[in-house]
Amino acid sequence: MAIGAGYACSNADGDDGDELTLYDIIGDPEAGTGLFALRSAPPFNFLYIPPLSRERDVGLPAQLVALRLCREQQALLLVDPPDSWTDAPRAIEALRTWPLRSEDALMFFPRLRALDRLRGHEEIFGSGAAAAGLLAAATARSPVWSAAGIDELPMRAGLKTCALITDLDQIRLAQAGVNVLPATLALALPRLGLRTLLPEAGARDEERYLSARRLALFLMSSIERGTRWALLEPSGPALWSRLSAQVIDFFEALEDEGAFVGAKAEENYFVICDERLNGEAHAAAGVRLLFGVALSRPGEFRTCLVEHRPGASSVRVVSVNRFALPELS
Repeated sequence: MAIGAGYACSNADGDDGDELTLYDIIGDPEAGTGLFALRSAPPFNFLYIPPLSRERDVGLPAQLVALRLCREQQALLLVDPPDSWTDAPRAIEALRTWPLRSEDALMFFPRLRALDRLRGHEEIFGSGAAAAGLLAAATARSPVWSAAGIDELPMRAGLKTCALITDLDQIRLAQAGVNVLPATLALALPRLGLRTLLPEAGARDEERYLSARRLALFLMSSIERGTRWALLEPSGPALWSRLSAQVIDFFEALEDEGAFVGAKAEENYFVICDERLNGEAHAAAGVRLLFGVALSRPGEFRTCLVEHRPGASSVRVVSVNRFALPELS
């Protein structure tokens, strides 16, 4: 059956509306608007909020709400360097008092210069979108736990960085938790490994290095989502055994792929799901599973508690003696 082409009349008197505000970006948790709409969205790995306008950075309140949502979703927040950081010395000095620090945030410096097709000349743009594309391309080439960076991936033609970076600049930025976009590598700069937005002093390797942090988030997300079927089963020894076996099989497969740092299983991970976690006080509320993984050094475990309760599943980092299993904190 042939369908004829049709035409629609339109007026040319529209506009883009008012500029977005922080309130528009943040939204309402009860109504599920703004950033809170992500709670019902499919899983995601990176979140980036473009600048509110050409002359206005995203404010700290919106970044903090976005970071909170990323933590709920086991995702990472990409944060643009402020527009005022026009060169490396200014950025390094400003980072001394930079308020947003987290192992779940990333920053890439400097900003980018590209042709603005709407205005017909070059403009300066945030670096987060380009960094997200490079990270996605790097992930397609290597697993999330790989230390391979983005420095061998080409930027899109026409993108230029707004500042030159020396090897000393790169080292000082890395110490503050800021990465350098590969287009700035005019010289053979050292490969320092991609960092999260944490200063080097006082941060553990699994929090500071992106490869270790992405592995931790991947494990937390995969195990929490992959064991939700337990809510459909009665809690008891049979269920606990099946859950433990499933997670151990998952770890063994990753171990075969080289995801862990130790030479043997006991150095790489442990899994606990028994009456110590699921006694009478917890049996009626669902099921709990504890796992630990060594992300940077054999035998040094980051421990997480997975809880499945009617209507809700969660995973969180806890401090625990796995042999004594005192009250989880």
